[in-house]
Amino acid sequence: MTDMEVVKATASKSPILMIYGAEGRGKTTLASRFGNSVWLLLEAGLPRGVEVSAIGSTDSFEEVMAALRNIYATPGEYKTLVIDTVDMLETHLIEYVCAKHRWANIETQLR
Repeated sequence: MTDMEVVKATASKSPILMIYGAEGRGKTTLASRFGNSVWLLLEAGLPRGVEVSAIGSTDSFEEVMAALRNIYATPGEYKTLVIDTVDMLETHLIEYVCAKHRWANIETQLR
């Protein structure tokens, strides 16, 4: 093994985190403790007793993108964006792409 150089490093931007795990493991409860957060609740499933500031009407990819553009254009009190869940965001994206290109499904287009 060759000698390795270790240097000090620091982040110049805010971190981006993805918390992944099976249902019921506490991901949403953990994220609800992040300060000044605004949520895109793409699936119903907040645990009992968890209350968050959520953006309404994010039932499609277009609505999610409109919400993100609005958040970006009007920075305010919120410091954290939580997308719950990324699985549903992927579903919205696939539906959008298929509709835009008039595809029956995404799998036949990926070959």
